[in-house]
Amino acid sequence: KFKMKIKELKKNIKINELILINFISLSKKDKYKPKDWRNNEDIKKWMCNDHVITKKEHDVFINNLNMDNKNFYWIVKNIKEEKLGVIYLNNVDFNNKNAYLGLYKNPELNSKEIGIGTQLLKIIVILVFKLLKFHTLRLEVLKDNKRAINLYEKFGFTKEGILKEEIFKDKIFENMVITDIKAKEILNEL
Repeated sequence: KFKMKIKELKKNIKINELILINFISLSKKDKYKPKDWRNNEDIKKWMCNDHVITKKEHDVFINNLNMDNKNFYWIVKNIKEEKLGVIYLNNVDFNNKNAYLGLYKNPELNSKEIGIGTQLLKIIVILVFKLLKFHTLRLEVLKDNKRAINLYEKFGFTKEGILKEEIFKDKIFENMVITDIKAKEILNEL
């Protein structure tokens, strides 16, 4: 049962008008896009790990995803073939029906484009609750990332706790906020 779900998550997925292209099936042209976006200062500053990722590290990461049954990464494209950004699920627990989410916008898109974060979040919520039929979707976010926290709260995520001094960045320890949402809290709105 889980093997079938894992197999489906490793493929490209179409949801509504968006296409989720799994990192393991990215074309040569697009293979390094997520790395480049992730290394962008506007994205990297909000990541727990702000290390600049090399091509070699990215290649190893993608190769490891082939064998990984708990972590799944996709580039999200719209019908105009615009790459909106990246969504991912980590620590996917098929037994307990929960996972952690992550996302980041394509920084190359026109900065005036609004609602991309909302689109990325909505598509991952649909994937987790409608397709996988999971119970809980959870995330951790740096406490100073107010924009992201506001987006999650607007979607119905609730703060579950704080991991104090969890991340060491810029020579100081940062707190992480843990939030989650349950299927029953959002399914009717999808």
